Amino acid sequence: MVPIGRVVMGVILLWAVQLGCGGKAGPKVAADGRLFLQNDTSAPLRVTAYCDEVGEVKVLVGVGDKVDLFDRTLSGGTKVTLHIESVGSPEAHYEAARGHPSSQDIELTIDGNTTVRMYGPLIRAPHIDYEIRKD
Repeated sequence: MVPIGRVVMGVILLWAVQLGCGGKAGPKVAADGRLFLQNDTSAPLRVTAYCDEVGEVKVLVGVGDKVDLFDRTLSGGTKVTLHIESVGSPEAHYEAARGHPSSQDIELTIDGNTTVRMYGPLIRAPHIDYEIRKD
């Protein structure tokens, strides 16, 4: 007869192994999707987007616009690098700074349709506020 403690330990060990391996579902596979940039700032944005699947793309995104950066569906798991630079910094505190850009670098991985929303004041800060949303 097997002691109850060993049975309990065996059940706990099997449960832990199953959880560690992702359970019955297995590993999650990233979904194909498009990448959009939404400009909710006060100035147009120059965007340089790069991924191995397409290469480099340059896009000017107007104030209030939402643009499909690669104009195609990207494979799930594709790594994308964005460099975003404003055309000026309208809310800068000093007149001389208003003609200089604010900028932001972002790296992300495609997992379904995704929108990068740029927002906030452009004050010639070393960055532009942003959020990444799954659509």
